[in-house]
Amino acid sequence: MSKEDAKKKYEGAEKAVRAKMAAAHGKGPSKTITREDLGCAGIAIRKAVAEGKIIEAQGRAKIEAMRKMVGEQGKGADRKIDWESIKKRIEGAVKRGDMTREQADAKYTEIKER
Repeated sequence: MSKEDAKKKYEGAEKAVRAKMAAAHGKGPSKTITREDLGCAGIAIRKAVAEGKIIEAQGRAKIEAMRKMVGEQGKGADRKIDWESIKKRIEGAVKRGDMTREQADAKYTEIKER
């Protein structure tokens, strides 16, 4: 991945995190943050720290805020899995070559078991 691609990916992840955090505070549309979202954001944040774009403390704060949001989402008894969104992300990863079909099938199984 080129530096430009990494920067775009990081900026996209950061924008998504900001939107999700705003939604959690009633300032925008609500969207569920999945553990997969958290993992992707974590990768982007670690890259940004390694490249010197943000300091380590900022990265930790961002990841911790997302973890807190994920934890708060799981408190409702009526929590439902958004299979359409999950399928879109997993199939997109397969299409881009980021994940093999076998990995995708394993991910579906893992999510179903949770």
